[in-house]
Amino acid sequence: MVLKKRRKRPQRSNIIWLCMAAVGSFIIVFNVGVVFYYTTTFTYSPGVFTDSADNDHDHQHNNKNKIRRSQRHQQTYNDTLHELDMLSGGYSSKYIKCPPPLIPFHNQIVRANQTHNSTCSEYDMKIPKILHVSMKSRCLPRDLARSMDKWKQTLPNYSIFFHDDEAVAKLIDQEWPGFPDLRRAMRCVLYKGAMRIDVWRVLVLYKYGG
Repeated sequence: MVLKKRRKRPQRSNIIWLCMAAVGSFIIVFNVGVVFYYTTTFTYSPGVFTDSADNDHDHQHNNKNKIRRSQRHQQTYNDTLHELDMLSGGYSSKYIKCPPPLIPFHNQIVRANQTHNSTCSEYDMKIPKILHVSMKSRCLPRDLARSMDKWKQTLPNYSIFFHDDEAVAKLIDQEWPGFPDLRRAMRCVLYKGAMRIDVWRVLVLYKYGG
């Protein structure tokens, strides 16, 4: 009787461990490959993989839109300043000759392209950098003229418009669709000075801000 020597079978637990190790290695290599592929080809944004070329194109497009929007806001702002200068008589004030010792006041206008640190939102803000001053005449006593000069020095980035009685009348006499009963109401104004200026303040801020 011949006895054959039995071969030892590998334990089942060893086979399971070998399989798990092989599967684990495959998963690790696969994940590393995927991560490498996406980091070199795509840019990840929250919840979405987007092509980096598309991102660059969108970024450039957004920048162009911001520039165009900023230019439109600046142009609108400058148009408002020009309209106020014409309305207040500031454009022709350089020809005014005041009897001494009175001194003429000239508007201070700071246009959009004159402020180097200006931003798009600065010309789109609810309260623009505009000051309105009103008196009977542009010819001011020396003490008031010095006070107005201090305002100019203290607020160099603000436009300052001086409205005399003629400019006040021009504004009030305009057509106001938002205030259809304005002209009829002005007939009831008893004190042409203070009450008229109170109405003017509302109108000038309503239309131009400041």
